[in-house]
Amino acid sequence: RSKHPLKPGSALASLTAAARKHPEVMVKIPKRHSANSKGMRGIRNHLDYVSRNGEIAVETDGGEILHGKKDVNRLLHHWQQHFGIQNESKYREALNIVLSMPAGTPPEAVKNAAREFAAEQFPNNQYAFALHHEAEREGEPPHPHVHLCVLMQNDMGERLNPRKNDLFEWRVRFAEKLRDEGVLCAATKRVHRGRVQKAEKSILRAMRSRGKVPDRYRRQAEELIEAGKN
Repeated sequence: RSKHPLKPGSALASLTAAARKHPEVMVKIPKRHSANSKGMRGIRNHLDYVSRNGEIAVETDGGEILHGKKDVNRLLHHWQQHFGIQNESKYREALNIVLSMPAGTPPEAVKNAAREFAAEQFPNNQYAFALHHEAEREGEPPHPHVHLCVLMQNDMGERLNPRKNDLFEWRVRFAEKLRDEGVLCAATKRVHRGRVQKAEKSILRAMRSRGKVPDRYRRQAEELIEAGKN
């Protein structure tokens, strides 16, 4: 977990943004089960994909910009030597994270937000990232997204072990950084986006079918309707 606390009002900002139909941020860890995703070979394969075999610039946690396969290979060699990562291993040695927004979002804002997110969330891990968007390279998709490759082990020997709740926190943090860039966005769970409407409908249905219900249900329905209006 990040040692940086979330900004005051982050939850309310996301709920308000969701109510206003602002786009939801997306943060995911793609599943890769093959042997090609493990050990140093997995890291090399992923950075080749992220850099499009050297055609897209890659940025490191230190702010260095890598151009071409030679620069990428130099980074890979440093990681392997520094952390003693074996070419063949039964473990995944890098966490592959995708941070994405819908088409029409300014791609530089997404990249800047991803940079700030990574620096805050992984201050003790080495990583590299690149923006994929049609403005960066012909044939890329219209929705801007950043591929972030984070080494599982940090300089203290600790290993990342993200859980489901961590992913939600990452979405909230990424949304914070996007809002700092002036991008309107939300980071909520499905239950947040649907709870008021579903609960309101079920209570009102009960009221209509029975004609009369206990006061606590009536008060709950009134509160939900008022919350929906606001």
